[in-house]
Amino acid sequence: MTCNHKLAVWLMAVAILVISTSIARSQVTVFADNFEDTTVVPGLPDAPQVGSYPTVAPTIPEAMVVLAGSPHPDSPAGGNNILHTTGKDRNYGMFSSAANGAGIVRLELDARLDASTDNAFGLFGNSSGGITLDSLNMTAWVRTGSDGKVYAYKAAWIDTGLTHTIGQWQHYVLEYVLGTDEFTLTAGGGSPVLLPYLTGTSATQINGVLFGQGGTNSTVGYTDNVVVSFQSSLHPGDANGDGLVNLADLQILGDNWQSSTGSWAAADFTLDGTVNLADLQILGDNWGFGTSTDVSFDEALALAGLAIPEPASLLLLSLLAPALLRRSKPV
Repeated sequence: MTCNHKLAVWLMAVAILVISTSIARSQVTVFADNFEDTTVVPGLPDAPQVGSYPTVAPTIPEAMVVLAGSPHPDSPAGGNNILHTTGKDRNYGMFSSAANGAGIVRLELDARLDASTDNAFGLFGNSSGGITLDSLNMTAWVRTGSDGKVYAYKAAWIDTGLTHTIGQWQHYVLEYVLGTDEFTLTAGGGSPVLLPYLTGTSATQINGVLFGQGGTNSTVGYTDNVVVSFQSSLHPGDANGDGLVNLADLQILGDNWQSSTGSWAAADFTLDGTVNLADLQILGDNWGFGTSTDVSFDEALALAGLAIPEPASLLLLSLLAPALLRRSKPV
């Protein structure tokens, strides 16, 4: 291999590393549950998982967890517990912070259907004109049928062409690009299938995930290892979506400091439900992106007038010291 080829390979590796790092930093988990904590605490998730459950009907999932003293024989990940949805019950996992703005919401879970019944899962948000379950608007709704077929809902249940085997676990991945009229679904080790089958209008935010079908349909289904993530198509730190990370974004963060607005547009870049030091650090790490501003980050903090009470300010200095040093000169 020549020196030029070696240099090209090295530059390509660096580029891939930079791109993958950027993507990873803009993708956050907004909900996760493996049902290992069976203590029924209304409104709280399985610590240290993300998200929460409603304090009223439908049933809190932890109350329906199937227990095992050792790794559960039916858990695909070898965990001790799994969620058992039975009868006409359905359950919801509520996000601490809605996934909204420009980006992709990704739902992953393991599911198994037993007996001659149906099971379902999906995402709900601010769609309209579609299916409403318990006052929640469904956006993407998937059903595993007793006939071994996988369906999606749009005015009626439509055969997706995907299949499952009753009595066996299968991994599902549902991806929805906010603001569009379709989603993709992957079943098992197959390829993603594009499904133009939203229950109603497109959604600009997703608030939670559904387990079980409920209603008039009986279910004998199992769910495990649920993870919902959101990957913003905006650059980390770009709150207003103008393609820049600058004083305007810092001002938005300052205006929403310590608030629980729970949105990317309010500078909650971690989507943990609160605008705090973690979000400020993300903004600082990406300060100057897309712009040739001659204002350093430490100067911008003073210009924005962001008041951070003690002892948080001391912690902030320790967290941002490297960023401040890097940005002591004009960007």
